[in-house]
Amino acid sequence: MVLAVLLSANLTATSAEYVEITQKKSKKTLSVEILSFDGSEITFVTRHGKKYTIDSNLLTEDSLKALKSKAKVKSTAQQELYSKVNGCLGQPLFTGDKGLWEQPAGVVAKRLGWPRESQTDQSSSYRYYPPRDYQFLGTHPYSATLYGGQGGATSHLSLVFANKGDFGSTSGMGPNHFKKLHPEKVLPNTLEETIEMDAELISESLSSALGESVKQYYGEKEDRRKVKRWNLESHAFLLSEVEGEYTSLLVVSKKMRTWKAKSHL
Repeated sequence: MVLAVLLSANLTATSAEYVEITQKKSKKTLSVEILSFDGSEITFVTRHGKKYTIDSNLLTEDSLKALKSKAKVKSTAQQELYSKVNGCLGQPLFTGDKGLWEQPAGVVAKRLGWPRESQTDQSSSYRYYPPRDYQFLGTHPYSATLYGGQGGATSHLSLVFANKGDFGSTSGMGPNHFKKLHPEKVLPNTLEETIEMDAELISESLSSALGESVKQYYGEKEDRRKVKRWNLESHAFLLSEVEGEYTSLLVVSKKMRTWKAKSHL
């Protein structure tokens, strides 16, 4: 039994992230990071990275009381953090205390106002070509796409900002969107300047909420590129600035295979 090997006595904080939980029957203790607790089930990760979901009635009363208290504190803190990030985004990407990967793609897309593009049993996509006055992280994306995976869960988001294909076109409108969004700034005149300004504005917005970025590689083979990364709970914001080509932003799970274990620059 998982619990016979895992759980123990009281629930007391062992660090900023880990707590100890106790099983009624075996009285065994385990130090865990709580992922979710809805009153009937608790999902947690051990210090060795193993994830489990168990019935809460298997735990001691003291553990349950402490869990409820900690869950309430964590929920409030997450709501405040997500609200702060939404303010920097300028869009309601997050809601409550739930991460994106815990929500159906259609629900997140509806909240953002991004229309459905395609849907199958295995995947879905929601693509939006925003009007000139739409902003995301202090600047204007030319396209924004949310992807859903198997079961309809949110998979990742991709936003393309200044890019070679749209620059100067009727749909792209060149750097004209800066006139309304940032009238105090000197307007860029070239694609390169626009790419640079978009990346600068996005970086400033994310850093104001999440702290300084980490430079890292992302992707594999021909798609491997340098990015700036900001972490938010289970999310990673990855900013790419490719000279003469584009500025783009990915919002992915920190567990994505192409994201993990890449060397810092």
